[in-house]
Amino acid sequence: MKKILLSILCAIMIVGLAGCGNSNNTDLTENNDNLNNSENQNSKTDFSNKLTFMGYDISYPSDAGKNSSDYGNLLGTSEYIVIVEAPSTAGILKEVSNINDAPKVVEEYVLSTLEHKVRSLFNFDSTEQITEKTTKTTKNGIEMLRAEGVFKNTRDNTEVEFVAYYLLAGDNGNMPVYLVGIPMKDSTISIKNIMDEMSSHITKYKG
Repeated sequence: MKKILLSILCAIMIVGLAGCGNSNNTDLTENNDNLNNSENQNSKTDFSNKLTFMGYDISYPSDAGKNSSDYGNLLGTSEYIVIVEAPSTAGILKEVSNINDAPKVVEEYVLSTLEHKVRSLFNFDSTEQITEKTTKTTKNGIEMLRAEGVFKNTRDNTEVEFVAYYLLAGDNGNMPVYLVGIPMKDSTISIKNIMDEMSSHITKYKG
């Protein structure tokens, strides 16, 4: 009888320990998930730099530099460059009634900047913009047109991917503003991620 009772007690203890082990494993998994989520949040780019341009506040990565261009500014690092421009800053009053028309209207100014400022990738009068996809979106109450595709260097027969966002500015809301991002040679970053996150930090200037 004692042996039977002893066996039952041992069986209960083993089941109890097994239950405790499962509970600890669940807690450990949850803790690891929370840690991974925390690390993912902390790994997001720091957009603490700010550029006020054409009625918009445009935040950009803290490690990016800023230089002027003929129609606005160039932002970026050795990994990528973002052109933030509007022809109207140079007195060229290009107007559009529909944001879908913006890419074609400002294309020549984008190509001009690439050929004059990014000579490691582009040659004069040898660049084509091939837009593969456009999507209308609204972020922070601002209507934007997102475009992606490639810039082709027809002289060297090379291609560079791009992601661009087009906005409208001015008193009548009909002057195109563009943010065009491209990776530099041997870049390891995702230009899509940078541009999509950067566009989410654009707000209307409130003074």
